[in-house]
Amino acid sequence: MRCRIVLHLRPPRCPWENRSKRLRLDLHANMTHSRICATMAHLKQHVRKMI
Repeated sequence: MRCRIVLHLRPPRCPWENRSKRLRLDLHANMTHSRICATMAHLKQHVRKMI
């Protein structure tokens, strides 16, 4: 009887090698935690300036 389960090992996640993850982490740290934006429109303006 053969085992039908095949494991596919994936490399560990490293956000510092992924540009989109780095950007998301930076936006999250600067915009969400500081709570400088009162409205969604204000948040969008800050995000556009950052990008």
